[in-house]
Order: sequence, then structure tokens, then C-alpha cells
Amino acid sequence: MGIIMWKKIDFAQQPPVHLTKADEVFYLREYKTPPQGVRYIQTITNDLITNFKKPIDRQGKPEYKYKERAIEQMAEELRDFLPNAKIHTIPIPTSKCKNDVGYDNRLVQVLQRLKPSHPQIQALDLFDCIENCQASHLGGSRNPDEIRRNLRLDMLPTPCDTVVLVDDVLVTGAHFRACKSMIIEQCPQIRVVGAFWARAIR
Repeated sequence: MGIIMWKKIDFAQQPPVHLTKADEVFYLREYKTPPQGVRYIQTITNDLITNFKKPIDRQGKPEYKYKERAIEQMAEELRDFLPNAKIHTIPIPTSKCKNDVGYDNRLVQVLQRLKPSHPQIQALDLFDCIENCQASHLGGSRNPDEIRRNLRLDMLPTPCDTVVLVDDVLVTGAHFRACKSMIIEQCPQIRVVGAFWARAIR
């Protein structure tokens, strides 16, 4: 299998609907969205994302090792993308609030694994939902304004030139746009970049 390279969204080839040419967004591979009536499409990427999203109530079960392997793989791939420079990495929030019993901090776990090799990078978990919402892949809201109204953002603890927002799958770009706008409102001169392990395609 060849080396997989991070790619920048090409606005000449039908970009995700909510992204603009001012957005710097990168992805690593393509996630194939099942057509209506089909539960799952098996590909290497789809398997990785499915394992990564495995619910935390499966912890302690034999299959949970696949989630842990996915977290480690994604951390390794993100290390290849990020420079060892003074930047902030922030996970795009999940559909569940942090105080929900089903909240999964899988993205935080990925970012925490960067520290040994990238000590200058700060992993900051600053976003939270006000209320639980339906996940995008299950038909939840994909409007940036609606998403933004359901988010809270803590203050960035230290000044920085660049923030990298990370998430597993890029669908419409609405969550990225909502989070980016809140960060820029707090720090108008900051550069905000998106990094996704997969871009959803049909």
C-alpha cells in the first residue's frame, strides 16, 4: 500500500457546500457514504472511521481494541501533517455534551498522543455543546449558524498564530465553519486550519 498524503480541498472540484475559498482545509482519505437503504460500505477508510467511532460503552469488550488501534493510527498520521511548531490543536466537538454519559473524547485522546514528539503543540479541548444534538451522519443539523448557537468556547489560554481544528470526517464543512468563526471572533488575526482524516463522498 502506498503512502497516503494529506490533500487540500480543491475549490475547482465541488468542495463541501459550507466551505469558502478563504478556508484552509485538508483531508487524508475518502469515506464512502452508504446510499439510502445500505447500512455499510466496507473499505479500509470506512473500517478505520467505524472503529474510531466505536461507542465507549463497548469499553472492556474484545472489539474495543480496534478503537484503541484507530486512535493510535490517527495520532501517527496527524504527526506527519503538523509541524513541530507553536500552534494550538482543538477538536471539533462531538454531538454529545461533555457531561453526558455517552460523551466520547476520542479526538482528545488523539491530540494527547502528539505531546512526546511535538512538545510545542498545545492540545486544547475548548469547545462544548450546550445541548446534545443529532450527529451529522445521522441527519443532524449542518447549518453553521445553528451549530454555532449550540456551542460554547473557552478562552484560548495563550496567544498563538495558528489553530488547527481536527475532526474525523468532513461532510459539509458546517461544523468547521461554526468553530472557525467563534475562534476568529475571539482572536481576529489568527489563522485557522482544518484537518480531517476523511472526506465523505457518495
